[in-house]
Amino acid sequence: MKKRLFTFPITALLVLLMVFLTGCGSSSSSNFTGGGETKAGDLVSVTKLSTRSRGEIVTNLGNLSAVVAPLYSVDTYKVVYKTKDAQGSLINVSGLMAVPQKASGATSPRLSNQHGTIFLNAAAPSFNHQAFAGSVIAASLGYIVTEADYIGYGESAGRVHPHTHKETLTGAVIDLLVASKTWLDQQGIKENGQLFLGGYSEGGYATLAVQKKIQEALSNEFTVTASVPAEGAYNILQTAQIAPDETRLTYIFFAYIIKAYDEEYGLNLLSDIIETQYFNVVDTFFDGQHSGQQIAAQLPAPNSTADSFFKRDFLVSFNNGGKPALSDAFEENNVDDFVPTAPTRFFHGRDDQIVAFAPVEQLVLTMQTNGATDVALVECDANGAPTTHANCGVPALLYSAGFFAQFATDL
Repeated sequence: MKKRLFTFPITALLVLLMVFLTGCGSSSSSNFTGGGETKAGDLVSVTKLSTRSRGEIVTNLGNLSAVVAPLYSVDTYKVVYKTKDAQGSLINVSGLMAVPQKASGATSPRLSNQHGTIFLNAAAPSFNHQAFAGSVIAASLGYIVTEADYIGYGESAGRVHPHTHKETLTGAVIDLLVASKTWLDQQGIKENGQLFLGGYSEGGYATLAVQKKIQEALSNEFTVTASVPAEGAYNILQTAQIAPDETRLTYIFFAYIIKAYDEEYGLNLLSDIIETQYFNVVDTFFDGQHSGQQIAAQLPAPNSTADSFFKRDFLVSFNNGGKPALSDAFEENNVDDFVPTAPTRFFHGRDDQIVAFAPVEQLVLTMQTNGATDVALVECDANGAPTTHANCGVPALLYSAGFFAQFATDL
């Protein structure tokens, strides 16, 4: 079943991107050194970042405050905690936590928000918290919100971010939920047991990966109340299979994933995959110090054929079963092979030239055929503008807010 809902001005994107560019910061922090063996999900420290008043949030939202009406002022924090990297070693990572200022003893639902692809460490949620409006807006509606920086950003900057890598993304998100709960319990801030999941682009992939992990392995610890994976690629192997003469709007995401998998799996295949003139860019530019614009400017022009970026002989071989180590790595990270039991809405734009619409449409049909009773595809509507990957960001945020409100209590 496909639904087409929720129209609003696409210029709202500019409003949201400008929200919270200024605010009151704080350097107060708490350090935690629990007893016993260190493990994933252990809390290391919590640092107060800022307070956003309800009036400030309303003002910055402008006309959108009639659609998403803030109820509370919000405190934001940087949370440092333990998670495992791709090799299984415990490392310190970080994330943003946004907490609504409610009366003492009030309870709140939890919302885990997964951000899309970023390139600069300065854009990590806990680093650039004042520019990450989505989590603060959600907290102003009454949710306790967490948003992981992901490995490679924030506290773990200096590593190559393992882009669309299932285990490290789910670990970073779930371990932040665990670590933040430790602090919330210590502060006497109460949760009501509800957990909502939402994310966009790479965050859409991470959202479904987390939902799958919880349903299959952590149902005794968490229950997903509802989920909105938006604009994600959920079958990595299928996404990677591209004919030499096919065109793509950009190759920056392909480049990021190829670099990340080559690094995390020790494949050492970059020189076999990438055309020589792009090797250095792919090998060195995903360091958290180069912007997406800087990287894209060094890659093939928009709508170039695949063989302008990938070596043609690699594409022919890969699409016919060659490079099995790479294929196995991609397949290992697919997250579309389960039947969600929680209410789930896949949000996607038909005009998306970054992550194609058709595979998501087929995924939803497959899940429904396999017994999913509350899974649907919601087609992005950008108020007449093309429903591209860029144009569906705000529609996804606002749709998610409305969908979650159907189930949320104690807001």
